[in-house]
Amino acid sequence: MDFMEDYEATVPLQSLQALGCHVDAVCPKKKAGDICPTAIHDFEGGQTYSEKPGHNFVLTASYKGLDASSYDALVIPGGRAPEYLALDGTVITLAKEFMHSKKPVASICHGQQILAAAGVLKGRKCSAYPAVKLNVVLGGATWLEPDPINRCYTDKNLVTGVAWPGHPEFVSQLMALLGIRKKVLLLCGDYMEDYEAMVPFQALQAYGIAVDAVCPGKKAGDCCRTAVQDSGSYYGYQHYTEKRGHNFSLNATFDEIDFDKYDGLAIPGGRAPEYLAMNESVLDCVRKFSDSGKPIAAICHAQLILAAAGLLKGRKCTAYRALGPVLIDAGAHWIEPKTMMDCVVDGNLITGVIYKAHPEYIRRFVKALGGKITGSDKRILFLCGDFMEDYEVTIPLQSLQALGCHVDAVCPNKKAGDFCPTAVHDFEGDQTYSEKPGHNFILTASYKGLDASSYDALVIPGGRSPEYLALDQTVIALVKEFMQSKKPVASICHGQQILAAAGVLKGRKCTAYPAVKLHVVLGGATWLEPDPIDRCYTDENLVTGAAWPGHPQFVSQLMALLGIRVSF
Repeated sequence: MDFMEDYEATVPLQSLQALGCHVDAVCPKKKAGDICPTAIHDFEGGQTYSEKPGHNFVLTASYKGLDASSYDALVIPGGRAPEYLALDGTVITLAKEFMHSKKPVASICHGQQILAAAGVLKGRKCSAYPAVKLNVVLGGATWLEPDPINRCYTDKNLVTGVAWPGHPEFVSQLMALLGIRKKVLLLCGDYMEDYEAMVPFQALQAYGIAVDAVCPGKKAGDCCRTAVQDSGSYYGYQHYTEKRGHNFSLNATFDEIDFDKYDGLAIPGGRAPEYLAMNESVLDCVRKFSDSGKPIAAICHAQLILAAAGLLKGRKCTAYRALGPVLIDAGAHWIEPKTMMDCVVDGNLITGVIYKAHPEYIRRFVKALGGKITGSDKRILFLCGDFMEDYEVTIPLQSLQALGCHVDAVCPNKKAGDFCPTAVHDFEGDQTYSEKPGHNFILTASYKGLDASSYDALVIPGGRSPEYLALDQTVIALVKEFMQSKKPVASICHGQQILAAAGVLKGRKCTAYPAVKLHVVLGGATWLEPDPIDRCYTDENLVTGAAWPGHPQFVSQLMALLGIRVSF
């Protein structure tokens, strides 16, 4: 397309080619080998973008005789080209064919002018360059605010972006629709251990790995109940305690999965493996992964399923200690755990004792999937308190530890080894979240004598603890120090109450749990609507999220600020 934006054609095209995709670039009335002049659109302080001549872009295929059915996706660059392409009936037909067939369509900047002209935006949610808002709204779409400018959105088969600064997210979301990234199956069941399901589920997504969570007899959208299993030593018991945990929403259907499309299998522990080990379809699933040599990660009681499938004969493994006798009977080379953080690797099999082993367990699983972690030599501080939200402390903390970061968790008036009780906040159909008792969270460092300058970033979990931490002047001073030094600060849910109390939100853009909007606005920030609830935002050094469903974005955006990458 003549005068399409220079980057918006070449960067997605070469990114997809680098992944091994076959990419054809066509233009109406032109053939393979012809060129399209491009336009360099930049942001140089004027009231709108500037334009300069760009590279000459060489087309790789001819438009005439094009067979759209032979392609898996359509990408529409922005720039000035969409203005005239939206008037071409053959282009309109092409866009309709891809949208009606529900194949992925990725459009950026002014490209959405074509989608609007084709009438395929009705009832959809999308963004675009702000000047194209009128086209999008008149086309019947719900407008999603492009704030910040690199924000991209996926609505079913449609990926839309605002401008070329959003290419990383734009290409990543298209890759997800095309299945061009590592993909893991999480085998779930009722009363699986709460952490052992959600930590791998969200941590792996934060690293760019797609995760499908399934349960036999259930479908996408159904829930599995989870169990909070905690050490009985807190109460003088000889065995672990159990309480109801979060409701875990499945995102795929067990009966519809194609095992060949997955690169690895992860199995949480808890009580679910006891009955899943008697399900032949589950055992068949596990055997398929084993026969293919793909990585299998099992933790706590999940090794019962491996034993029932006959996969442990002669294999080294560990597990929750109570499973030792049955795993030995199954022929396993039992490795007695010295601590609750132990992991064992034997070929494609990774086994862990309990969720306290997650950092090493997840790191080894990522490595087995072919992942390489860089830039993780960082020191992160977590600001904790009694009745912080259970997920909102442990999932980011263990996700960062699994990457190799040094993480310290502190709480005012407490020292290393003390614990903070946590709260399970869930969404169960009431007018606000419910609360149940969570795990007891063990602090890793002492608050007294803390040297904030020795840390690279600060994380503030939500829950109920920020209400009282916001009244502590030492906490306020700590937050101010991180914000004034422009080190990354990541705060989620009610954590922004502390930021507001510290007076560091003036002139900033952020989101939070909706009930905290008043604090944010009165604190001088521009409120960013958390719609959907997993939406997170980055404004300079500040990452904010609304609630724990947003952890994949929350951790991923913090990783970006810290320069931490997971590549495959």
